[in-house]
Amino acid sequence: MNSSMANRVERGGGPWPITNDETSIRDWFVQRINSGVEKGEALPVVEICLDFVSQKGRGERMMEGFKYSESLIDRLALIGEGLAEGKPVQYVLKSAHFDGLDLFVDFNVLIPRPETEEIVFGLVERLGKGFNGRVIDIGTGSGCIALSLKNRMPEAEVFATDFSESALKVASKNAESYNFKVAFECSDILSEAPFKGQSFDAVISNPPYIPSIEKKSMSSTVVDHEPSMALFVPDSEPLRFYQAIINHCKSEVLLPGGLMAVECHEDFTEDVKELIVSGMGFSTVEILVDMQGKNRHVIAVKNV
Repeated sequence: MNSSMANRVERGGGPWPITNDETSIRDWFVQRINSGVEKGEALPVVEICLDFVSQKGRGERMMEGFKYSESLIDRLALIGEGLAEGKPVQYVLKSAHFDGLDLFVDFNVLIPRPETEEIVFGLVERLGKGFNGRVIDIGTGSGCIALSLKNRMPEAEVFATDFSESALKVASKNAESYNFKVAFECSDILSEAPFKGQSFDAVISNPPYIPSIEKKSMSSTVVDHEPSMALFVPDSEPLRFYQAIINHCKSEVLLPGGLMAVECHEDFTEDVKELIVSGMGFSTVEILVDMQGKNRHVIAVKNV
């Protein structure tokens, strides 16, 4: 390969905006992505993309009379092509925001959701920001939960596991970008305990919990692009991961007096609570409501 080919920058295709001011670029970009973005989502997506490429907020751009350079318009053209194909904006930008952290994401990991931040807040509130014990994130994906915990509790020893080696590469990359020390392991909790032989003061997990039948009613942006194994469970076994996590916590994974925190499907939160209560071994079981008023998380305390 000659040097000119090696250094060639990928460029998007036209049509191009009439001018390079904020209004023209915004109108042009909306038209480019409309075919692939769900109704009502275009303007928020445009805002995310313009902020991302300009590295400025809209207010700042308007005050400065910001003009988009040719290279920025090229970047937007490429981004627009991905969005027009129905790809999630986070995958197109390879970036997702979670609890103050900007994380790399790709098709190997689930896109972090705002409601998942709430389970982090709930656990940190109970452990305290000065917590210096051991906590494990089961099914870490992008590493969002593990890294958020490390960011909020710097003295904690944070461990994370996932079934997917590809996901762990993403999580490790994110940990390295923030210089966060997190121990990662590839393991299948349905067949083995994570970090075999080790015990933790807290266990947290956002496992797959959506019954497969719900694919029919979900956005194609999610179903066609996000990793199925991080989202869906068999219709006949919606609680399979919770049962495995509870069993591991009842044995050696969770220390006596330790906390177990799990995110749940709104329709199965009560079932997860009942599963924990009926299995004994836990003294306190609490359901947390998310920002939309839905039952979303369960936090339990293991008997001493």
